[in-house]
Amino acid sequence: MNPTLYITLRSPFARRSRLMLEELGIQFNLETIDVFNPPAQYSNINPLNRVPSLVFPTGETIVDSAQIQSYYRAKFPSHPLFLTGGIREEKLFQFSAIAMGIMDYTVDYFLEQKRGPGLSMPHHLLEYKTAIENGLKFLEQNIYSGPFFTGAVLRVCDLDIGTALAYAQLRVDRGVLTGYPKLLKYLDGLNSRPGFLGSAPPA
Repeated sequence: MNPTLYITLRSPFARRSRLMLEELGIQFNLETIDVFNPPAQYSNINPLNRVPSLVFPTGETIVDSAQIQSYYRAKFPSHPLFLTGGIREEKLFQFSAIAMGIMDYTVDYFLEQKRGPGLSMPHHLLEYKTAIENGLKFLEQNIYSGPFFTGAVLRVCDLDIGTALAYAQLRVDRGVLTGYPKLLKYLDGLNSRPGFLGSAPPA
């Protein structure tokens, strides 16, 4: 029996886990929920009502995309996704952390906008957008040459960075990557991969 991954279609955190499982060749079932209106029984899986959650046939559950990634990194340490390719591991972790920060600030930006006219705080929106732009500038300046962020091989940081870029386009502005030509070209390449195509968040 296969594990079940609980997601929402627009969650970047769920998407990074989904992409990792697909790139590792892990067979899994996919369950989509609405985290703004979760089914009552979902709190038995994740009391925080967040995604992703990965439930094994034994009933054991891992919640949070970072923990899911750590679990599979330990199981498949020699898979190319988790190898460094000669790059310092600290640098790869930094790239993933910047991507996760962009996701976090993009969620903050979206939810603040969602408060509506007269309720959204302009200084918060500016703070969040500035942080996103700072993250994008860092990634633009540090991308390596090659089809993937660190060269010729897809690494786990690519799943994180590609997810972050696409989510910023979805929730901040479709043109948010204007001015970052390297990142645009890089994301176009990732978006041609089956996993990225199949998991693209709906508009």
